[in-house]
Amino acid sequence: MIDTLRLTAYEAARLVRDKEVSGEELWDAYAAAIALDRGDPAAAVDGATRYLRLIEGARTERAAGLELLAEAYAIAGAGAGAAAAAAELTEIANAAGTEPLHGAARTAEGHAHTAAGRLDEARDTFDD
Repeated sequence: MIDTLRLTAYEAARLVRDKEVSGEELWDAYAAAIALDRGDPAAAVDGATRYLRLIEGARTERAAGLELLAEAYAIAGAGAGAAAAAAELTEIANAAGTEPLHGAARTAEGHAHTAAGRLDEARDTFDD
């Protein structure tokens, strides 16, 4: 049942994109999240990267894509990519000064620690 629901969501997102509905960048973010959920971190990295490229100048709007990118890189075993995404997100969170962005940055840092094999630091970061 869950796989059917995921496929339906994926197909719906693809249909939205095929009809060229505004918000292509959102489609890329959703597709990346779905790819990650389906166990395809490489596709998630691609989708999150496209999302970030499309909204390059919008700092706070990058947060969701960076958090997703850090997780996808971590699952793919690319520690440097996860750390870079976490660092950019931390910079955005510090500039904006909001708790939700700080929480997202800490989550991204946790993924970076996980990718680097620093599991105690990851656990502490996720607990924050």
